Amino acid sequence: MKKLSIIILFLAVAGLNCSVYQTITNLSRLQFKLGPTTNISLAGVSLEGKRKIGDLSSLDALKLSASFIRGSLPLTFTLYVDAKNPNDGTGGYPRTNAAITSFPWKLFIDDKETISGNIGNPVDVPGTGEATAIPLNISVDLINFFKDKGYEGIINLAMNISGYGTSPSKLALFAQPTVRTEIGNITYPKELKIISYKDLIVWRKSVELVVLIYDLTGQFPRDELYGLTSQMRRSAVSIPSNIAEGRRRGTKKDFRNFLSILQF
Repeated sequence: MKKLSIIILFLAVAGLNCSVYQTITNLSRLQFKLGPTTNISLAGVSLEGKRKIGDLSSLDALKLSASFIRGSLPLTFTLYVDAKNPNDGTGGYPRTNAAITSFPWKLFIDDKETISGNIGNPVDVPGTGEATAIPLNISVDLINFFKDKGYEGIINLAMNISGYGTSPSKLALFAQPTVRTEIGNITYPKELKIISYKDLIVWRKSVELVVLIYDLTGQFPRDELYGLTSQMRRSAVSIPSNIAEGRRRGTKKDFRNFLSILQF
């Protein structure tokens, strides 16, 4: 990011001590990704564990139908953003904590911009190398943005957002964080696009491949259960598993490393 790079260059030229220079360099590389969604409900009906419309009770289906007829289907849930501070004290430099003082965000669902917001209070991100979860309380009336999908389409969309549906929806945040540092607050010069590994096309395709391989090997002779069947299934599962683990580690180096060991 150009603005942060200029600040870092200024620090180097100004001759500030190496530890401060390294700290600011690390803080400029704060890493963000989307975590899980929890406590999800649609028009007051919990969607936890619901994969399809048929999983709804008769009473819940009646509530949702009545709400749809009234022209409102508010979806509420908690969306977690994982923030990782790489300044953990390794490499001979002191550990330094960070604090996100502002986090204005815009929520996109299936590439459509919906609502926006900000954090209410600063969020500390300790320099431990571990992710800190930032909870965002979301409330969005799906009819306002997806009325063209119809009743069943909106219900399925909500279930997919919950993570229980049959085809996870794409969630993305565009955010412009402000981080408190030793030289004052630094605001990112442009918005960051924050997504989950589940929104990567390669991860979605790899999951489809796993399903295909399980269906195919299910037709193999029984005496191949511990031979070719087991080998093909383990190889297929390793693809989305390594993509997920690589993204969880948080660094490009780790991500590339896990991609390099994919096997099939």
